[in-house]
Amino acid sequence: MKSILSTIVIIFLVLTLSGCIEDLNDSSMSKKPGDLSYECYYTYEDGKLLNGDSASMIFIKYPLSSGKNAIMTFGNKFRTPNQNFDLSDIFVYDNKDSLQFYSKNDSNRVFGHQTDNIQPVRIKAINQIDGDFANSASIYFTGGFHGYKNDTSPDALPTMYEVSKVVTADGEIILPGEKKQCRNIKIIVTNLLQASNTEKKDGISRYVMEEKTEVNFFNDTAFIKTEFIPMEDIQVYQVDGLGFFNDFNNIQFIGSKSKTGVYPPNIVNRADRDVKAIRQFNDKYIFDVSIDHSYGIGNLMYNYYSYNAEIMDAHKSYFCLIEIPDTDSVVFF
Repeated sequence: MKSILSTIVIIFLVLTLSGCIEDLNDSSMSKKPGDLSYECYYTYEDGKLLNGDSASMIFIKYPLSSGKNAIMTFGNKFRTPNQNFDLSDIFVYDNKDSLQFYSKNDSNRVFGHQTDNIQPVRIKAINQIDGDFANSASIYFTGGFHGYKNDTSPDALPTMYEVSKVVTADGEIILPGEKKQCRNIKIIVTNLLQASNTEKKDGISRYVMEEKTEVNFFNDTAFIKTEFIPMEDIQVYQVDGLGFFNDFNNIQFIGSKSKTGVYPPNIVNRADRDVKAIRQFNDKYIFDVSIDHSYGIGNLMYNYYSYNAEIMDAHKSYFCLIEIPDTDSVVFF
């Protein structure tokens, strides 16, 4: 994950992750230069977003090994109040099962994303504090899975609004119902986020930050960059990068100097600040999520913890980017 801060006029927080899955039984497969290795299928799902558009699901098919194809899916999640667009699932099919592609058959799923990959954030507005929690000591999460007052149930009031979604294959826009062979797939989603002290139960909350997420898929890896663009003066308390549900049997902290072993996926473990990747694996597959410390806030300048990666007892893994005590904050304008 990469991060950048620019202090010219508006501060941009750019968070970039990379994630890839590998078949441990066949990692020697090679591709010919120029092969159109990927297939992108863009389709509508049942249900409407707050903006009136239909929900979307994007399937990306690519060869995982000589005998198997992987399907990585991104889509709007209706079990969340924000109907947030995010990584959804990864399926693995035998090549002979081509008719089953895009069926979302659970028996073929190897990874199911049940948490916030595009993270919620804890932010407050500095001026025009007119929300229901203007004087609350709690700084609630907004965006991602988190609705009104941190509620994650589907019927909670949303704290995020999807503005637009654009999907391209090799630079050409594709529309729902279309399927394209390509070398590169990009998905750009723009959202608006409320602050914890601009949330209102009457539904007329104020949005204080734009969130622009770009999924860039190439080299069998999804690179995801999220740009947080303040629309007014805000205080930032917490940004946890790359929240992933631990579907596989084991976790490793790649690059750690203090935690170099293999750990269970549901017991709290925290490594030092040297972790560059959180690896999930079983006897068949590995799934790596990487961070780059050399870029912007990836150097953890706003993380007061002694660690930057953790396994939670809720069966989730996180990188910690901005972690500030509630008595302090980072001001962006």
